[in-house]
Amino acid sequence: MECASLVLYPEMGGSGLADRRLRRKNVWFLSANVRADRRANIGVLNRYWVEGLTEFNMKMRVIIVTLAACVVLGGGRSNAETVFLEDFSTVSSAPLIGLAPTIGSAWSRQYGVDVTVNGAVDTYAAGWDSVGAIAGFTKTLGAGQTLSLTFDTLAGQGDFFTSGNSGYAGISLFAGPNDEKVFLGKPGYTTYWGTDGAIGQHTFDTIDNAAQQVHFDYVYDTGAWTYTVGNQSASGTTDASIPFDRLRIGSSDGNSEPCDISLSLISVSVIPEPSSLALIGLICIAGFLRRRMQWK
Repeated sequence: MECASLVLYPEMGGSGLADRRLRRKNVWFLSANVRADRRANIGVLNRYWVEGLTEFNMKMRVIIVTLAACVVLGGGRSNAETVFLEDFSTVSSAPLIGLAPTIGSAWSRQYGVDVTVNGAVDTYAAGWDSVGAIAGFTKTLGAGQTLSLTFDTLAGQGDFFTSGNSGYAGISLFAGPNDEKVFLGKPGYTTYWGTDGAIGQHTFDTIDNAAQQVHFDYVYDTGAWTYTVGNQSASGTTDASIPFDRLRIGSSDGNSEPCDISLSLISVSVIPEPSSLALIGLICIAGFLRRRMQWK
């Protein structure tokens, strides 16, 4: 018995040709839709990329501006730590020796006599005797820091600027119990406001005996310093790395009337250097960038 097989071939014309044309048309439409979807997806991705990049740039701008402000403003004195504060105006009829300041160690006698605090301390009350009262800071000045001293004076009763008066009256900064480094006030060599000690001798011959606000800054790492009384200033560079840790109110009798100084406020702060603050800021930025680069 012979087997027969039947093979059916699509017609070359008629419905077979129409089917092929329809298939080609469908393929074309499908390709067009794929291309359109691809373009749409690329557009969405580009939009997300732009939005992400914009957000990243905004955050970076905020961080950079903040860091720049910290550096320009010296990190702000808001980072300063007060290591000594004496507000005599809150004290009435109390001896200076043994008095505890608001911040810092109690006043002790280095030499001379005691005086009474009455809203201020005026060494004129010692008469012909000298005064030497010393008090310590809560922290010693160290690397990467600046010491900032401010004190307010009142018009004194004695001879602060009398010609021929060889006495002295002012505030001294110490690096240890007996190591006087800087004197600010009326030195014995002049009858004006001036300086003495490690920063040399500088005088302001137009500042009178009226109430004044006095500023002194010293940079530990470089030895750079500035001294301002009223509207006059002096500056320079002295030995670096002086570990200031206390101060003294001092006055002596001169060869006429007593030389005195009247004080209503003494404040000492330790300020981090801008370079230290900038380093902290850079570490923060590095951490932010590292986290930002971890894209999922």
